[in-house]
Amino acid sequence: MFRKLLLTAAVAVAVGVLSPSAAKADFTLTLSSTGTASVTLDFTTSPGTPSSPITVGGLTYFLNVAGQEVVSGTYAGYTLSMSISTSSPVDVPSGQVTQGTLTVASAAATAALGIAINSSGFNSSATPVTAYDSISATAMNGGALSAATTTVTGATSGSETTSPIGMSTTGFVQSGNVTTSLVGAINVSDTITVGDTVSTLGDTFTFTSDLYTAPVPSGLILAATVVPFFGLLRRRLNSMKAPVVA
Repeated sequence: MFRKLLLTAAVAVAVGVLSPSAAKADFTLTLSSTGTASVTLDFTTSPGTPSSPITVGGLTYFLNVAGQEVVSGTYAGYTLSMSISTSSPVDVPSGQVTQGTLTVASAAATAALGIAINSSGFNSSATPVTAYDSISATAMNGGALSAATTTVTGATSGSETTSPIGMSTTGFVQSGNVTTSLVGAINVSDTITVGDTVSTLGDTFTFTSDLYTAPVPSGLILAATVVPFFGLLRRRLNSMKAPVVA
């Protein structure tokens, strides 16, 4: 019995930690800057591969073996290196939807750089949906992230945007939550603006957007599921102790 309980608890933990991620979302990345024509990279219909990347102007992009959208090259006087991951579950999870790492340097930029990351294919059967975004900087060499927001939009109606966040020094910030009653198909858009004072050394940012359909994070739900098993284990261990004779 003891071994059976231990195995059941271990399986419960493994399922929560090792469950494979679902298919990726439809995904486009648009770069814009005043005085330069905007460029959209479409990973949905033409993602490219490491051995056969797609080139648009001075940018190269592809979907790598880890399922990340990878972009590198130059645009509007900026040198860019981006690695972005998206997920597209059947139902919106209590967790991360998009995460990306952006390194941007500037040698000849004259206007701010706008980055729009658009993902679709998400669904929600629960209401409300809570969204938030966060960003951190591991290197700041003169540039500044002037704004970052996450917008959640329903396929038929409704749209909510998180409060803008910005960063001028190395560190971590997170915006306030935004709650919306969208149910069904959901689109997620992350908008990032980088100032044109980035040095040739470059700045590195990590950004995330998350959607929740419940107020309790999945980690707490997992813990609540596993705790009863450990309670049973403790009772079993106590019952196995030999009684003490006075």
